[in-house]
Amino acid sequence: MLDADPLDLDHNGLPFQIKYCQTCKVSRGPRTFHCSTCDNCISGHDHHCPYTSNCIGAANYKYFVTFLTHAMFLDLMVIGSSIAALAVHATDLGTGAASALRALPMAGVLTVIAALISMSLIPLTTYHWTLLARNMTTHEHVRYGVDDTWRNPWARRGWTAWIRNAVWVLCRPLPPQAVKWYLPHRVFEHQHQHQRLSRTAVAE
Repeated sequence: MLDADPLDLDHNGLPFQIKYCQTCKVSRGPRTFHCSTCDNCISGHDHHCPYTSNCIGAANYKYFVTFLTHAMFLDLMVIGSSIAALAVHATDLGTGAASALRALPMAGVLTVIAALISMSLIPLTTYHWTLLARNMTTHEHVRYGVDDTWRNPWARRGWTAWIRNAVWVLCRPLPPQAVKWYLPHRVFEHQHQHQRLSRTAVAE
């Protein structure tokens, strides 16, 4: 059985390792880790998200961060618009908050639900934007974040580093996809071509 020792390399003058995955039987690329849930090595592995039932990695991390950001602003918009509706109703009628809640109970319910969601959504979004500005993954932060001697070989340097890190993570080209699920016509074309060749072989 092939059990290669880690290969020590460096990037930007900082060390990193290329390791062999005993499960997948491949040498992992930089920043690639094995997900026990997906049972695959994931490039740029950040974490396995139970809500999307999928790994978050190099190919979809920017979409994940964008999703969190939009969800956070939508949540804040629901809170703000619900409170504004209650305030306007109470002001117009010259009554208190209790009367406004009786008149617009759904606004009160939405305010409470959105506020509860924001208690976890805002810290999570802020955390990932912090990682994004440092060009780190959750996996790297959990593993090396407590190590004061570790320096991120992938992060940019300088006072504009956080901007350049964010631009790179959000605008970098996507890695090639192994499965072209978004091009089903290619599968149909392949099946049609296979059937045509089979018929030709039978006819001959």
